Amino acid sequence: MRPIYDDIIFEYDNKFKKYFEEGRYMDAYKYIFKQKNLVSDLDRDIYSYLILWQIKVEIYLDIIDDAKEHFLNIFDNITLSYNNIILFIECVLLLDEFEMSLKKDGIYNQLMNYDGENIWINLYIFMLSLKNKRRNYSIKDELLYMVEKDVDRFFLSLLHTILAEIYKDEGNEKWKSELKKAKELNHHNLRMTRLEIQWGIKNDDDLKKGKYYRFYPDNKDILKKYYEIYKNEIQQNNDFKLFKFNLLEGGSTGGSSYLITYDDVNILLDCGINLKDGRLYYNDFKKLGLDIKDIDLLVVTHCHLDHCGGIVNLIKNGLNCPIIMSHETLHILNGIFSKNGNMQDLNINVEDYKLLNIINDKTLTDYCYDAVIKDKKVSLNLIPSGHILGACGVYIDIDGFSVFYTGDFTVKDVETNVGLCIPDGMNADVLITEATFGYTSSFSVYDKKIQDQLILEMLSDLTDHGVAFVPAFAVGKAQDLLLLLRRTFNYTPYNVYVDGALSYITMLYEKVKGAIYGNGILNANDIKLYDSKREFIKKEIALGNCLVMTSSDNLTEGSTSFIYGRELMSLDNAILLNISNNIKKPISMIQENIPIINHGIIQDIIEVFLKLAPKKVYIVHRGAKSNKSFNIEEVLSWFEGVDAVAP
Repeated sequence: MRPIYDDIIFEYDNKFKKYFEEGRYMDAYKYIFKQKNLVSDLDRDIYSYLILWQIKVEIYLDIIDDAKEHFLNIFDNITLSYNNIILFIECVLLLDEFEMSLKKDGIYNQLMNYDGENIWINLYIFMLSLKNKRRNYSIKDELLYMVEKDVDRFFLSLLHTILAEIYKDEGNEKWKSELKKAKELNHHNLRMTRLEIQWGIKNDDDLKKGKYYRFYPDNKDILKKYYEIYKNEIQQNNDFKLFKFNLLEGGSTGGSSYLITYDDVNILLDCGINLKDGRLYYNDFKKLGLDIKDIDLLVVTHCHLDHCGGIVNLIKNGLNCPIIMSHETLHILNGIFSKNGNMQDLNINVEDYKLLNIINDKTLTDYCYDAVIKDKKVSLNLIPSGHILGACGVYIDIDGFSVFYTGDFTVKDVETNVGLCIPDGMNADVLITEATFGYTSSFSVYDKKIQDQLILEMLSDLTDHGVAFVPAFAVGKAQDLLLLLRRTFNYTPYNVYVDGALSYITMLYEKVKGAIYGNGILNANDIKLYDSKREFIKKEIALGNCLVMTSSDNLTEGSTSFIYGRELMSLDNAILLNISNNIKKPISMIQENIPIINHGIIQDIIEVFLKLAPKKVYIVHRGAKSNKSFNIEEVLSWFEGVDAVAP
């Protein structure tokens, strides 16, 4: 083993043990994110070790679905060693992944070579011997010996759970009191919860209320149990022969647009564009196999260009049907496509702006829409779906045949929108779901409360250092962050400067969400004291104790973010904070990463699928398949009678 590796691991262990002894779990979390950024491209083993610590911290912070998802994503890629075996086993036991861990290459060799004394290792071996039924001494004596050790409530809860299992197998009623003790010590003891489900202690109502599928996305039996619960509540006997799905360059992330047809009723779901190599590509609507004028409805789920950017082009080419979107989406769309929107990439000329009037006239912003189209009764319901301001999923019913399209979504709330919540009793014959994070994880934090706390604390640290530079998408995450600051502070403890297209879009948000600028948050375009942007940066921004937010444009040369980045690189007190994972070009600045996840993770997709209980699923807008052993396609393949397609 490399000495430098041992030294780094030793330093990490001492640091984290101190944090845990003092109960400073958020400080440990901040430290992990800082260190991950330093080692991510240098040493994968050390990076994996930090992820294991991140998982342990998430368990202690009670964000179990974050921890479970991260563990499942790292499982196939982690190399076990003397240094990480204890931490790995602790995560295995706390996340109820004992059976899964037995398939891990190298675990037996590491256990055989381990010569230390550790209570987690002892418990793992104890459970292994139970599984193999090779015990010739008292179970009680060994468990009591473990209880006498200086252990925390998580470990004690596991011991009582194992005792409950043993007593249950023996027919001893003591299992009930042991299970009660386990629950009192740790209500999110996943092994205990799994036993409660298997033993029938939790009824169907308990299961629906508890959403335990979020803790067991890899457990076939539990997911199937949920599927049967929701499927039994509905009746589905519709003819799928009348349904057609057409993909219009929306299979990968970018350019989302899908045509669904049922019994000659044509509904276009989103009309995104795809920007490649600095050129603009509209979806080729000739692939529809019908004239654009034959489209009966257009639904726009939210105002990101990869979902709405082709709308003017559609109108120019003869689209003549009602358009359905939320009023917030229509408001932002008008701003983006107006002459003040500073969106030259859209290649819209002066004459095209007149088409906005047509779009506004054709758009209905009611959340419910009913009509008779081609003698078919058609109803649409928009359901808020997190992600960004105004984002909605859409439930479509055509003569009793139902389709649900999520668009980009989160189940968690975001600062400007409530998360997607499928109403009880709603079912769909077909589900069309985005899967940006259905195949991979950024190892970020998903829980909004913890995420907000982490962001605020890191911003405080960075602005104390000097300048925190945040390039961000013009629509969505940046405004969520600004509104978080407004909600948290009467007056921000550091100046916040907003520039580029982001500053204009933020003004549009104010029309819907109320004041954002003010109380320390400044529109940089309103500052007229300087002759140039460069002078403004050197004479005001460089003073420090400030946060600078600009529209990222992937740091394209000539963009506002590029101008700031170029100038800030020369400062010793500037740090780039990447909140979107969208900085593709390298920049010579110290970087910190807190990717804010505003897309559904795999547990979210599972939740939508289970509650709707569809027979057909189309997985679209999907990310790269970096995790082949555990992804949404693999999960959906477990359900008989469900046809899952990733076009």
